[in-house]
Amino acid sequence: MPRPVRDVRLVAFAAPAGRETARRREDAARADGVRGEAERQATARAALESAAVALRERTEALEQSAEPRLVALVKAIAAEVLQRELEDGRYDLAAMVRACLSAARGVDRGATVRVHPLDYDAVSRTDGVANVVADASVERGGCRVETPYGCVARDLEAAVAAVFAAVDGRR
Repeated sequence: MPRPVRDVRLVAFAAPAGRETARRREDAARADGVRGEAERQATARAALESAAVALRERTEALEQSAEPRLVALVKAIAAEVLQRELEDGRYDLAAMVRACLSAARGVDRGATVRVHPLDYDAVSRTDGVANVVADASVERGGCRVETPYGCVARDLEAAVAAVFAAVDGRR
């Protein structure tokens, strides 16, 4: 029995059409995967940004709560260093007194230099420029120069405040 004749052209065009359909399905699946990945990345990005904001806020809160304790610690360390310098004789209190005398107005009309009693011997001689008085209200390592026009004080608190002002850009 003779075989029926097939149209070869139809078969030749049918195969590429099937491959094209499969390719479209693959492209659609790939696009869905890309969209899904983009959505997951957007969600992850939003979560990371939210976490960064929360971390920044927490860090600022910790810094604010720690700052007074750090300032107190720095002052305590400075006082300890100053105390050791005084005890070892490396602190030039006389130079500080001279600087305060030169900064004070009205020294020529009479000045009184007040120092801690333990520092009195280190600065008792001011070459007649001022009267030196031992005063327990003055911190160790500090001095207060009093003239008819006012007072110039130099103590640990003032020195630390000056350092902090310089660090903060206020000086």
